[in-house]
Amino acid sequence: MRFGWPLLAALLFTSGLSGQEPVGQFGPYHWQNKQLRLPGGDTLTVFRVKYWVFNDGAPPGLQLEYEAPYPVSDTAALHQLLRRLWPAFVPYVESMHLSNAIVTATNMTRHGAPPLPWTATFHSWGYIVRRDSAGGWRVKGDGTGEVLPPSLGPDVFLIFEASGSRVMPGPIREEP
Repeated sequence: MRFGWPLLAALLFTSGLSGQEPVGQFGPYHWQNKQLRLPGGDTLTVFRVKYWVFNDGAPPGLQLEYEAPYPVSDTAALHQLLRRLWPAFVPYVESMHLSNAIVTATNMTRHGAPPLPWTATFHSWGYIVRRDSAGGWRVKGDGTGEVLPPSLGPDVFLIFEASGSRVMPGPIREEP
């Protein structure tokens, strides 16, 4: 019984913190995440698909935040990846009849692992994508005038939950 109190204190401390998830500027980061399957067979970890309403009166938008496979400081590579993932994400945006989207690449480094307490550090880079009057999607402030590749189609939804079930479009609203 001599070791009862330290053991109890350790259990309470661990269980009290183990449920905590790191929170970044876009919300909490979970240990298990969604996946985006690209047409070429690559898979990206999806931290969130979030519906945003803006206080300044701008039209709402849908955000895709994913784990970048390389440093977010390599913006040229991120732009190439945006062109590859956009056709798989835009069906969600279009199915909600939105004209704005946010695509955010994040590098997250985890420190520790559940069930023990864990923390993380984040670095992100994002693009705001808007639909133009001709129906094309363009990166805001891109200066090139380039139109992003078209959707894979209204019935192609390639985001999956960690469980493997398909994420269908609709009012996707996550915690603020």
